[in-house]
Amino acid sequence: MPRQKLLTRVFRENIGLKALSLVASLALFASVRGSGDAQRSVSVEVSTIPPASSSRRILLTNIPDTVRVTLSGRSALLNRLSREPLPPVQLDLRDTTRRFYSFDVNAFALPPGVSAVQVSPQSIDLEWADRAEKRVPVVATITGRVTDGYEVRNPIRFEPATIVVSGPAAEVRRIQQVQTEPIQINTFAIGSHSLPVPIERARGHLSYSDDGQVVVRFDIVPETEERVLRHLLVAVVGGSAHADIRPARVDVVLRGPRSILRTLDQDQILPTVDLEGIVAGSNAALRPLQVRGLPDAVEVVRTNPPEVLVAP
Repeated sequence: MPRQKLLTRVFRENIGLKALSLVASLALFASVRGSGDAQRSVSVEVSTIPPASSSRRILLTNIPDTVRVTLSGRSALLNRLSREPLPPVQLDLRDTTRRFYSFDVNAFALPPGVSAVQVSPQSIDLEWADRAEKRVPVVATITGRVTDGYEVRNPIRFEPATIVVSGPAAEVRRIQQVQTEPIQINTFAIGSHSLPVPIERARGHLSYSDDGQVVVRFDIVPETEERVLRHLLVAVVGGSAHADIRPARVDVVLRGPRSILRTLDQDQILPTVDLEGIVAGSNAALRPLQVRGLPDAVEVVRTNPPEVLVAP
């Protein structure tokens, strides 16, 4: 019998029994493999138990969000764990004198047949500092430019005007003020505005005891400047007595919209002194000056001098 025919005959004999034996062998292999020990690494979230609120200590160490745990057990169980995350492991930080924390392999919630053999990192060094807090003023961070001819009127108002900063004492001592997140001033029209603005993100280990947000109020108004009107003649009003005024001429400093001040006729501005109550023969007295003839948008910053001597 040719060799090829002999091989074909041997292969076909009892082919059903041979197929059944092959299937049984594969099932037995899979069963043995699934029941054997294996190792796999998984990530486990870290949750912390913070110190009591009455504690005056603050942790400077950055605690990792997860640790890497090497597990040992049957492959089938490990495969299941890879699809179902383990519960977080708790890190107890209530003892503020503790200098390091070591993870216990028995602290992880594992199903029967699975054990933890290694944790990475195995331990964490803990650095503590004294906690402090203080209240500091809020300052606005303004970016952009308003329309030409207009400006932001000072001062800008805040509610609250101060905010509490807390953290390590050494860092808190260096903080003198906190700034808002940038306010794009060019996006606002002329008029009064009020809007909530977050405080800039706290740096280092600092935090804000308030909600980290303030209400900023500001006005966009015509651009202002100052103008000095010199040697204006003082006019006398009221009273019946005649008196000498010294000095007879004064300087007046005005503030208002630039467009109005630059076209203002100084002959329209009249510094006056009221002689009401002054009688002949009375002693000389200092009387305050009043400035008349000002447009509504213009104000008096000061007169020099602020008073004149009235001598009946």
